[in-house]
Parts: sequence; structure tokens; C-alpha cells
Amino acid sequence: MTGPLPAVPTSSGVNMFARGLRQLFAEGRRYAVAASALTAGVALLFGTLLTSLSVGATLSAGVDALGGIGQAGIVSSTPGAAIPEEDAAAVAELPGVGLAVTTLSRGSSVEGARGSRSDLTVTGYSTDLNEAISRLASQGRLPREGSEEVLLPSDIAERLGVTVGDDIALAATTGRRALEVVGIADPRSLGVLAYENIFVSLPTAQDIFDLPAQVTRVDLTFSGSADDWKATNAAKLPPGLVLQDTSAVTSAFGPLLSTITLVLVLASAVTMGVAAILIAVALGAAIRARDSTYAVMRTVGASGAWLGRRVLAEATMLSVVCSIVGIGAGFGVSAVLNLLLTSSNGLPIPPMEVRPWQVAIAFATGLIAGLAGACRSIVSVVRRPPISTITQDRGRRMTGWSRFLVVVAVLAPTVATLFVDHDALTIASLVGLIAASMLLAPVALRLLARMPGLPTWSARASARRLQRTNPLGMISAMTASIACLGLALVIGVSAISTAMSVQISRQFGADVQVTSTVPLDAQATERIAGVSGVRIVSGTIADRGAFSGPDGETAAVSVLGVDPATYFQTAQLPWNAGDDHTTPAALEKSGGIVLPAALAASSGAGVGSEVTLTRGTASERLAVVGTFDSLVTGTQVVVPLPIARALGMSGQTGWNASVAEGAHPVEVRDAVADELGDVPGLTVITAAAMRERATSELGAYSASAFAVVLIAFGLGSIGIAGVMAFSVYQRQAEFGALRAVGATRRGVAGLVLWDAIGVSLASLAIGLCLGQLAGVLLTKVIAGSLGVSLAPAFEPGAWLAIAVVTVVFLVTASIGPARRASAVDTVVALAAQ
Repeated sequence: MTGPLPAVPTSSGVNMFARGLRQLFAEGRRYAVAASALTAGVALLFGTLLTSLSVGATLSAGVDALGGIGQAGIVSSTPGAAIPEEDAAAVAELPGVGLAVTTLSRGSSVEGARGSRSDLTVTGYSTDLNEAISRLASQGRLPREGSEEVLLPSDIAERLGVTVGDDIALAATTGRRALEVVGIADPRSLGVLAYENIFVSLPTAQDIFDLPAQVTRVDLTFSGSADDWKATNAAKLPPGLVLQDTSAVTSAFGPLLSTITLVLVLASAVTMGVAAILIAVALGAAIRARDSTYAVMRTVGASGAWLGRRVLAEATMLSVVCSIVGIGAGFGVSAVLNLLLTSSNGLPIPPMEVRPWQVAIAFATGLIAGLAGACRSIVSVVRRPPISTITQDRGRRMTGWSRFLVVVAVLAPTVATLFVDHDALTIASLVGLIAASMLLAPVALRLLARMPGLPTWSARASARRLQRTNPLGMISAMTASIACLGLALVIGVSAISTAMSVQISRQFGADVQVTSTVPLDAQATERIAGVSGVRIVSGTIADRGAFSGPDGETAAVSVLGVDPATYFQTAQLPWNAGDDHTTPAALEKSGGIVLPAALAASSGAGVGSEVTLTRGTASERLAVVGTFDSLVTGTQVVVPLPIARALGMSGQTGWNASVAEGAHPVEVRDAVADELGDVPGLTVITAAAMRERATSELGAYSASAFAVVLIAFGLGSIGIAGVMAFSVYQRQAEFGALRAVGATRRGVAGLVLWDAIGVSLASLAIGLCLGQLAGVLLTKVIAGSLGVSLAPAFEPGAWLAIAVVTVVFLVTASIGPARRASAVDTVVALAAQ
């Protein structure tokens, strides 16, 4: 028969995708790992989107205190600061205000029946509203004006073990304060801000916290349009007050929700990335397995584009199926997240709300991840000429010079960071180092294979194979990138742990430390000083404020007021610019301020600079006398107590006590706890216990980071095992021939095991070296994002741990393929070839 071969019939798009689905099911086992990773990524992403929307909607819907009586809220421009009642009255007199409700909220520790305790918010409100909101009390009644009475939500009452007619005790400025429970309310009728709140009359709250004629919030309703009032009168508010729209999430739960959402989205992105890599490996292996089939199809006239569409259809169907299943599983993920978030924060479980854009984002992300993993296989099929398919020629590979130029390009940002300090450049450098590890690992594997003196014939045979074709380049690249990122992660976490340990040992190194949930008056200091064995007592007060540096930018900070004459005799700071002697003296003499080093750098302030500290309507211009490395306390600034008093901070919330010579800190701690045992929520701890607790918590940080590394290696090992299994399948004839000429089962298995050992050593050599540099960059990124000062450290223990984990995972992943290789039947293998 002569003449051209018949053309391969074309297929419609529907038939093409039907064939792709059929091919997908036929090779389901090959795609199982990649499909599982992609499904998990879509489920995590969709569940995160559902949770953030439903919980956020619940917060926004119930953000008004006392059941949503306001259309807008007025608060101090300094978070948590109080507002004078005359300013609140001025707001109430503005045109268009229909009703102005003033409240005062402060945290305290509450004690109920049988010693049960809980940290809650005490909210004082105007009892003029009692008649209008009497429906809120499902049992009993509402508190009377100026009375020692309290209204509790039913969940809090149950937690404290009290009911109407019982008494509770709470921490007040003067110490212990008893209140009678006169009413129980249904939490669902109170709004989100009422959760973890108990309610007293406004004068009672002002007396409890020693804040006469002050409030923390004014809720407004309007006689006309709320939007019009906001546009017209927002600029007319008294100085130091800002309008807070109640459509925004104003509780402290909002930032927590944002942080959790960000972390979960990042976790989803990482899972998607792993899925894309596994799909690339699985699909590439499938394409190589079909080389003979594609050779016949190309010979009879099939075009590369036609074959490429088949591969595209296969990858698309895989991505579509995984995305649909992932979206379905995402409802379960969201249900679990909703339960965890709401149960731990006293919120009702929100109804699950689904929006089309959530489904679209999750589906599109899964589809893109799947197709991204398939790109290389599709391009290789489309561009490969027919003769290469028949002869098994893989085409041009990256030459040594090409690889060198690519490595130089990806490392260029790393070199640039030596001269330019920029966050985006640092992140690009970190990504470049990981990419360089992937490019250099196959080269290192080839060089390692040239080492002389290998002990066994299987080791020498494995080395010769790696020199000729380097078939394990993809595995070595993946392993090197994981090792690089893993070491960087451990270094970054270790830097945080080290900085926290140093700060804790110095700033919280007093022999005995006492903290209170509410500011207490001077009697507390006198009572502590009167305890036998106490040598020096130094009281402190902490609150919020606003900081403005030389650059004019304003930032919210925590303010710690100390007595320099006694504070630095009981504790110190981890000085960055300053020392243990001259800086405390300068702080006491000048009445200046000590800044965290990161805050000083970001605001352009240095020793000698003048900065402004504001709290409410009070403002102080202060000179910077020193800086310190801060991680545990974040952006907390330190000022003398007189400055704190001038800013309106009253009472004391913490005390450092040094123990007299011959006294035992534990005995003194117990004596102080007994002396102040009548104040609910008071914490008394020794420095040794503080360090022990910190060490335990820091150990948990490190363990969490290493767990992430283990998970990454676990996912990688699953993919590696699949690639190795396919490699063994392709080499059946080779193994059969070796068995035929006398090779033992152990020797054949050794070929696979030596491949794994070679990949491990080459990947570690590159991954750990570049990982140390990546750790320096990651530490810099973490320090910038947290606003703290961190110093990276060389971690020999991390090197050893990652090396051991890498070798163990790779060798473990090769055991199955090695056993199958040793069990190859000689006659069957040669007959198949």
C-alpha cells in the first residue's frame, strides 16, 4: 500500500474532555497524591473564605453594645483612653443627634461561686435607658443608678456558677469589690460587644476604676440620615475624639480574625504550590509512559497541538474534579473553623453564608494550580518533533552555561540587598535563593556521582547512571528547595526565640513579679513592701497611647510608666543604644523616653531626638534617652511615672520586687500572694517560674516550626516515592538483565537506595548552604513585619536535624521501589522488553 497515511480524525471539545476524563480514571493511582494535595488546598481556601465572611458578618451585625442602640460610635483617638463627660455632652448637643448613650468599659477579673474566675469587661451604662431596654433582662431586673448591682449574660453566669441574688467579686482600683447579681440576660439579645461583658450603672463603673466623670464611648442615633450627619459633623467633634462607624468590627476579635484568615490563606497557597509541583511530576511521568503511544499517533499524522489538547483536557478534568470536591469539603472545613473561633471567644456559631465570588475564587485557584502544574508537560508534547518521540530523544536540555546564567539572574537580588535595603528586594532575594537551590542541586548530584572509591558495585552503577542522564534531577531540586526553606524557617524562629529569651531574662528578671488586671491604688504597693523578705518594690503602669516621631508619622504604642530610681534596681532592658547605668540615670533626670529599636528606626528617631507622646487630649514632648531590642513587648515605650501621670494614667498594674539577702523568692512569692489574696485576678510569680514558662513557650514555637518542616518533607517524600516507583517500572529490563548475569536481590535494591542517598547528599549540600543565607533574609523579613530587632544565628543543631530528616525521608521513600526492583522476574522483564 502506497500513499500518505490516513489523517487522524479531529475531535470535538466535548469528546476531547470525555477522553481526558477517561484517561484520568484509567491512571487514577498515578494522580492520587497530586489530586489529594490539590483537593486539600481548595478545601482550605474555600473554608477560610466562608469562615472569614460569616464570622465577620456576625461581628458587624452585632457590633453595637446593648443590642444595637447606636448608628455610630464616638471614641478617643487613642485606643482605650477615656473621654471627659463634658466632651461627651458636647457631642450630644451637636445638630441632628437624636440620642447619645455614654458607656465606660474596662477589663477586670471576676470571681464567682466556688472560686471560679474569669477575665471579663465591666461596662457601665446610663440607667436612664433601663425602661427602654428592660426587655434585655430575661431573669430579674437591670441595675439601679449608683448601686452595687450587676447584670450578667446567662453564659457568663453559668460559667461563674451564680444566679440572681448571688454575689460576685471583681478587681477594682481599691482592691476587691462585691456586686450583687440582680439580672440575667440572653446573650443573643445583647449584640457581639456584650459577649464577655457584664453590666453595671455608669457611676458604679466610674467608682470601680477610679475614673470620675469619664466614659470610653458615646453611641449615637440620629434624627435624620446617618450618612449625612457623618459627612457634616465628623469634623466638629471635640479634640481627641474620632467617629467610629459601627458597621466596622470594633471588638478586639477583629484583628484576630484578620490574622487567622491571613495565615489560613497563606497555608492554602503553600498547599496549592505543592499540588502544582506534584501534578507536574505525575503528569510528566504519565507523558513519558505514553511515549510509544504518542510515537504511533504522530507517525499516523497526529499533530503536536492535537496531542497537547489531550493532555490539557486531562489536566483540566483533574483540576475541575479536585476543585469541585475541594469546594464540597470546604463546607466541613468552615464548620470546624467556625466552631473553633466562636467557642473560644464567646461568640454564637454564625450561619454559613455562601457568595458566588467565594466559589469562583476557590474554583479558579484550583484550576489555575492544576494547569500551572501541567504547563511543562503540555509544552513538551506540543513542541516535541515526531522523530524525538520515536527515538526517545528528549530534546535540548539546559546547558552548563545556560544554567549558570539563570543562577546568576536569580541570585542578583541577593547581591543587591548588600547595597540596597528594601522589603520587596529582600523577599525577592529569599525567593531567588530557593530557586537557585533548585537549579544547583542537579549539578551537585552530577559532581557527587564523580566521587571515586564508591564501596559497592551498585553504588558505582548508580553513579555512572547519574553522570550520563541524571534522571533524578527533579527530585534533587525539590529536596534542595525544601531543605533551604526548612533551614531558613528554623533560623527565623530561632532568632525570635533568642530575642524573646534575652528580653525576658532582663526586663522580667525581678525576683518576684506581681500583675493586676486593673490599676490599683498606692495601698497595693504599701502592702507588698510590708511583706517580710521584700527589699525593693517598684510599681509600674501600662496603657495605650499614640507616638509621633521626627518624621511626623503617628503610631499606636503601649506606654509603660516606671520609677527609674527603683525599676532598674529590680530589672533591666536589653539595650540597643544605652547601658545599665547611664541610661536609667538620664531617664530619671530628664524625664525623657526609651524607645524600642525598631520603632526608633521606623520613625527616624535616635538618642537625642524629640518625639511626641499623646493619650486622649494630653500630650508630652519628650527627648529620646535610649533604645532597646523589643520583641515580647512589641512597640511598648518606657517613660517615668510623672510623665505617665501627666498623660492621665492612674494607679499601678505591675510591681517588681527584689528579695532581701537570705530570703527565698518562693517563700516571698507565697507571702505576697497571701497578702493580696483578696484581690481577684492578681498574678504573683518568681523570675525562675517566668523563665521556665518562657522556655516552655519558646520550645513550642520551635517545635511548631520544625513540624512545618516535617510536613513539607512528608508531602515531598510522597511525591518522591511516586517518581521513584515510576523510575523502577521503567528500568525493569535493566534489573532483569542484571539478575540474569548474577546480580543479587540485595544488589539490585542497592541501586535504588544509592540513588536516594546521592539525592540526599547533593540536595543537602546545596539546600543547607543557601538555606543559611535564606535564614538571614527571612529573619530580616520577620523583623520588619513584626517591627522588632532580630539577629540571625548559625544553628548547627538545625543543620543536623534537617540533614537527618532528609536522609530518613528519602531512604524511607525508596524502600518500596527498592523492594519491587529486587523482586523483578528476569524472564518476564526481558520478554516485556
